[in-house]
Amino acid sequence: MRLNITQSRRNYFVYLNDNPTPILSGAWGAKWFKRNCKLFDQNENLRLEITSSFRIDFWNMKYTIIIPTLELNSFLKPIKIF
Repeated sequence: MRLNITQSRRNYFVYLNDNPTPILSGAWGAKWFKRNCKLFDQNENLRLEITSSFRIDFWNMKYTIIIPTLELNSFLKPIKIF
């Protein structure tokens, strides 16, 4: 299984293998210093949400990853910048 993710401006599309129809689509949005991305399936059901808060020190930035169908909330924190 291979996931292909393409970006067009602020919109994202996720494809499974070489299928021409995206399995998920969504866009990054920003409100003040909070950024989020919501990805929906073809039936407009929310499948994945990623949020981040603006931090001056990038290495302390945290991302929240939410998968509603699995009732999963997890955090991602970058360890190295480069």
